[in-house]
Amino acid sequence: MSNAGLRLALLGAAIRIALAPFFMHTWDIATILTATDQFLKGISPYQYVVQQARSLYETTGLPLPYYGFAYLPVVLYIYAPFYALYQLLPGGSTTPLVGGHSSIYTGLTLVYPQLYAALFSIKLPVILADTATIYLLHSRSPKAAKIYALSPYVIVVTSIWGNFDPLVGHLLLLSYLTFKNNKFVSGLLFGLSTMKFYTMVCLGAFLPRLINQPKQLMRFLTGFAIAHLPTLYYLATDTENLLHIVAFQGTRPINGVNIYYSMVAVRGLEQVLLLTRIISAIFIIAVILVSVSYTRNRVELNEAITGLMLTYVVFAPVTNEQLLAALVPIGLISRNFSHRLTIFPLLYIAFNSTYHYFAIPIFFSSQELRTVWESFNALWGLMVKDYQLQLRYLFGVGLGLSAFWLLSDTKHIPRTVFRLGVSTPFKKYLS
Repeated sequence: MSNAGLRLALLGAAIRIALAPFFMHTWDIATILTATDQFLKGISPYQYVVQQARSLYETTGLPLPYYGFAYLPVVLYIYAPFYALYQLLPGGSTTPLVGGHSSIYTGLTLVYPQLYAALFSIKLPVILADTATIYLLHSRSPKAAKIYALSPYVIVVTSIWGNFDPLVGHLLLLSYLTFKNNKFVSGLLFGLSTMKFYTMVCLGAFLPRLINQPKQLMRFLTGFAIAHLPTLYYLATDTENLLHIVAFQGTRPINGVNIYYSMVAVRGLEQVLLLTRIISAIFIIAVILVSVSYTRNRVELNEAITGLMLTYVVFAPVTNEQLLAALVPIGLISRNFSHRLTIFPLLYIAFNSTYHYFAIPIFFSSQELRTVWESFNALWGLMVKDYQLQLRYLFGVGLGLSAFWLLSDTKHIPRTVFRLGVSTPFKKYLS
């Protein structure tokens, strides 16, 4: 065991632990806490999400998506022991956050000091994953490990935002590292990584290497299937609601840090949904073309995984700010990746979620601090309201074009993919 690697991993963990109890993305933390609590009580979180979506439709008359728990159930098995640990603490029977999916001014109730304990507990599995990622990277590249340990972007996603994309990235890295010697374990870890659907694009990196090895392919797919036993359980016991979530993820309208986002503001819902279908088709074609190109050119597995994840960043209709955290670990040991790419989502967050939003656990702890926060929030809104959409679109375009440059720099990407990136059949909708 490397002492230098261990020290760096512990430093990374200490930074994340120090921040974890005091910051959160209220909506996403409420989603995780609610779903995990329902899971521990034997209630289907998918049923709850579908009920909320129907209520939204009845209220508005529009097919608006409800952004609740929309992930595969394996993540609940990871979070459940840590939330159960919180419940064992003094006062742990108290729900620490109420109304996280309602107005922060009228519906949000935070319970102190239980909130701090709950935030630490629910973020702990991702912090542990980050710690292990730092150590694994150090054994291959000390520079990569230092970048990951001190990356403002990764720290924001893990400890300030509180989402689990870095955990997805850790599993994807482990799947790559175990692929050569143990296809079953690699398939199991890759299957776990698909708790967020976007890593499915990496099948185009794994499967071509196994197609002529039936036994190894079977081992990989067996591991993948075992990882999805929780999914199969919910598919058998809560079929309609789980399929609703899968359909939701497959048809989500254009959103996030990408080259398409401005269309949401200038077009009606029906046009946006049509554009989403067109863009989804382009995305699928791009993934297939990149996968075929990498296979023909015998690109290394880590480079192929990185390239396919970059393909997602460039072409997918929905690219959330946290997504890149799943690419950073394996990207840092691949040639065609730059950690500077993370500056774009960091800037995007500033004008979308906003960084003072994450500080709600601190400022809502007293009425005086809350008043200060609300005054600043109002002032910030006045300062940026006239140009925040333009800035978000600028950062989204910056991320998309930078990711595309890294992708095309592999010298294995066919010209067809480039044409998809610069000339698409929906130009008339932008005029």
